[in-house]
Amino acid sequence: MKTLTALLLFASLLTTSCSKDTETEIEGKWIALSMDVLDCPEDEKEDEKKIIHSSIPCEGFPGGECHYLEMIFNNGTFTFSRNSFSEGSLDNLAGVGTYTITGEDIQICEDGDCETFDIIIEDGILSLYSANSETFAGCKRHIFLQKA
Repeated sequence: MKTLTALLLFASLLTTSCSKDTETEIEGKWIALSMDVLDCPEDEKEDEKKIIHSSIPCEGFPGGECHYLEMIFNNGTFTFSRNSFSEGSLDNLAGVGTYTITGEDIQICEDGDCETFDIIIEDGILSLYSANSETFAGCKRHIFLQKA
């Protein structure tokens, strides 16, 4: 019985320390490399795509298509800035929200809307895998960001 209790205590400490490492590692500024939109419902299949992101904002972009996403995580709060240039039009969006890390998941909330992602941080790359598809037109998202 003492062995079982000791093992359970060790496992809980290990889980806590792994979660704490992720909380520490995620803090800072991240720039999106790409986003995959996949597993869309049948009536939304045309939305499935890979979006390559620019490493600099799209202002002054000469033509074609440009996507830029920056996320800053800091002690439970995140800010984001997104802009895209398509068909001659620049679209800007910025916001603030909160995030909570539980184990290998991160819940990101903005204006009361929350989305949960599986999270992996490896070699300076943050990978967010949407755990559900209810918040993005029924599709799942995989977002890959690099530490700035």
